[in-house]
Amino acid sequence: MIEDVLFIKEKIISIFPGNNLVANDNYLQQVLILTLIWVTRVKNCHYVSNDNNLRNMPICSKSTRYVNEIIKYFGLEIEVKSEKAYLVFVVNCFENADIKMLDNWGKAQIISIALIEWVEKRLEFPFSQNESLFERVYRHVESMLRRLDQRIRVANPLKETVKESYLEVFRAVADFFSATKDEYHVTLSEDEIGYLVIYFSTAQTEVEQDQIYKYQVAIVCNYGMATGRLLAAKLEEHFKVEVVAVLSVNEISVLKTIPVSVVFKTIDVEITDIPNIKLNPILTETDFMIIKKFLKKNSKRLKYEKKALDSTRLFSDILDFLKNSNIEIEKKFVSNLQYIFHVNHLSINERKVQPMLKDLISDTQIQLQLTAENWEAAIRISAQPLLREGFIKPSYVEAMLESVERYGPYIVIGPSIALAHARPTDGVEKLGISITTLKKPINFGNSENDPVQIIFCLAAIDNYSHLNVMKSIVKLINNQNKIKKLSSISSISKFKETLFDENSN
Repeated sequence: MIEDVLFIKEKIISIFPGNNLVANDNYLQQVLILTLIWVTRVKNCHYVSNDNNLRNMPICSKSTRYVNEIIKYFGLEIEVKSEKAYLVFVVNCFENADIKMLDNWGKAQIISIALIEWVEKRLEFPFSQNESLFERVYRHVESMLRRLDQRIRVANPLKETVKESYLEVFRAVADFFSATKDEYHVTLSEDEIGYLVIYFSTAQTEVEQDQIYKYQVAIVCNYGMATGRLLAAKLEEHFKVEVVAVLSVNEISVLKTIPVSVVFKTIDVEITDIPNIKLNPILTETDFMIIKKFLKKNSKRLKYEKKALDSTRLFSDILDFLKNSNIEIEKKFVSNLQYIFHVNHLSINERKVQPMLKDLISDTQIQLQLTAENWEAAIRISAQPLLREGFIKPSYVEAMLESVERYGPYIVIGPSIALAHARPTDGVEKLGISITTLKKPINFGNSENDPVQIIFCLAAIDNYSHLNVMKSIVKLINNQNKIKKLSSISSISKFKETLFDENSN
């Protein structure tokens, strides 16, 4: 038995080097145990049903090789075709780097985006600044959805430790899935929640390493400017504070116009809405103890400040400023700006400089009040702008249709909304999207979200470059009033005005 365990472990490590399955020791152990259960079941001729869905799964080379090695080692004779596919599926539920399963691709991306935004807002922490967090959460959610579909449970031996150490994050993640239960139909065990919490807590640590906490402080001093500046210097020397203003008593009204976390004062004067405390103008040991307790009590008012210049954010801010100034930005301009940053030794993370929906969509890619006989025709019609303008090849349209035939109406991602897509390798030439509204809604076979009246056709080149587009779609899904308005508009200019109206979100 020990020899069998060692053999399986060695095969997992050798076949999946450096991937999710080997990097996560808990995943490795569970695949090992599930493999042993599978071997025992097959040896005793307790087979799964001959399921067409399993036999028609896309081939995953690494997982298939792993299963073949197990069959050979244990001398198994597989009489039911679905058995081999079943173990391949189980392995894929923990290791998805080798194949992209389209049935959960859109749902996994939407859940990941919404979850990160939820936790970020709940904890008031900039999780989205961590460029790896989305990738980690998305990969886990995609595998998690497959496990839930097949009722494959995972155990998390660190669950209680994670829950105790990161209780606020744990509650935030748990509350998200509780609040969206009717929307996403996902119910998670605390074991699964624990895994997601680990990704967030890791991201939190990584962000904090690149940030410094600082209180934005104002000083109100009645002993003159020189004394106030001396007090400011002492506070900045001994505490994580940045003194943004030294004011006299007559200048207290200025506090309403500047970003201030706390106020230190040397005189009894009433200050409302901002935590404040009186100190001696020349700090004593007692004052230092009082300040320490005061800052700890108001720790939620800490501000995050970058340690160094964020080149990527600067690049994005420049582009946003130009866009908001109604200056048309062409691709050549962006390339030239990238070059200027490069020659000045300012590196840009291109994953984070992603186009918004309004940057990608043009009038020629918006089709309004069209008619389609069925869902196949609706997908073909929605793809026409991208096909006509060279964003996709004809093979991409066929791949979208085949994926719905294989996986069902998974592309219906919200009430009245479908996101037609296939794999980048199925014929995508460049990142693009089209929007089509239907005069008469079409049923795709999704009982919860049919009928569909708005179809987004997405040509994605990878998992990341379209994230801002996905965020816009997530916002739209959560705004049924806007969906109803958009569905009835026949003017492209009015459609764009309504779609990009942030005030209606």
